[in-house]
Amino acid sequence: HNALVFVVFDVETVFLYPWAMSFDVLGVSVFIEEALGVDL
Repeated sequence: HNALVFVVFDVETVFLYPWAMSFDVLGVSVFIEEALGVDL
């Protein structure tokens, strides 16, 4: 189970990296929504 969570988190990180680079453009509200989405 832990391995599966790690793999999913690792894949999410790959997609979130370029997204985080444009954080200043998107704003805080989008960051909060994405953070909640990862928690789900």
